[in-house]
Amino acid sequence: VAKGRHCKRLFGYLAVVAGFWVLPVLIFSVGSKPPYWSVRFFSRQVSVVNLFTHRVSAWSYFQIQGRYTGGQGKWVDLRLSDFSRMENFGYLTRLDRMLDEAGDRRRGPVVRRELAAFLARETAARFPSGPALREVRYLRVSAPTGEPRIAFPAGPWANAPVENVPETWVRQIGVVTDRDWAPPPKPLANP
Repeated sequence: VAKGRHCKRLFGYLAVVAGFWVLPVLIFSVGSKPPYWSVRFFSRQVSVVNLFTHRVSAWSYFQIQGRYTGGQGKWVDLRLSDFSRMENFGYLTRLDRMLDEAGDRRRGPVVRRELAAFLARETAARFPSGPALREVRYLRVSAPTGEPRIAFPAGPWANAPVENVPETWVRQIGVVTDRDWAPPPKPLANP
């Protein structure tokens, strides 16, 4: 009787070792995914879904406008694709990344000045006989989602001109004039 009990206990230990160690190692080494992969995958999906429990209520984007000399004080939308075509990631350019920093309270004024100086230099280089850029205005447009007014025709995404957007959706971040981005005067030489 003692021998039978000893054999049953030995087979029980072997079954536990085989079931919890040998079998998973064998399946994992022969197959491509561990047996618990589907549970982990489902758990990750639930975690991601729970991150986004509320839909986005507004779609926001930055808009840059400029005033030129002799332009009767009218603001003109500046297309960023004319100034920077290099896309870092997705559809965003380096200028889009700089615009994200332009709204920052600490670093924003410096970034806006540098970006305005760049836009003025590029405008002068591309259109040497054209009017000079004298002011740059930074705007943030926040359009509520689900509005039929922001439904654009099919095709690639394009920001709506500011004239077509209700004023309540537009917030001015800052204005930079040509005095702000002009280089400081050179010091006079000592006689």
